[in-house]
Amino acid sequence: MKTKMNRRKFPASYGDFTLARPICDAFNQAAVSLRLGGRRLLRDADNAKITHLPEGNPLLSRDVLPGGNL
Repeated sequence: MKTKMNRRKFPASYGDFTLARPICDAFNQAAVSLRLGGRRLLRDADNAKITHLPEGNPLLSRDVLPGGNL
């Protein structure tokens, strides 16, 4: 098995921050799937949208309440 190297020429670890985004995306997709009754989701990662269930898209974001601006 060939080890992937990061930009400093050290072997990449499983705790590498470059893996944080896809791991968070997968976790959030699983949470949305559970809220929709365990349905399978097809997701467009580039646009951050669920492609076949429009009712799942509002669950991927949240509204920010006013008053948090300084």
